[in-house]
Amino acid sequence: MRKENIMSETELELKPCPFCGGKVIMMRSECLENGFVSYYVSHNDPFNCAYEIRQQSASETMQEAANKWNRRADTNDP
Repeated sequence: MRKENIMSETELELKPCPFCGGKVIMMRSECLENGFVSYYVSHNDPFNCAYEIRQQSASETMQEAANKWNRRADTNDP
């Protein structure tokens, strides 16, 4: 399995980490055995955030992954 960071949140609208407000990244995962490609949003900042976040359900497109990530409740609303 090969994984790589393919986009930053400035290229595709992504909400920040719900715990620290930090940046998240879009990841691409490719299965080398069958060529299946999936996308998910990830956040790992051990110096500024106590949580490591990775979407549990992979998506077939970057936009689908972004929509899943952004669908969560906005923690900054009063």
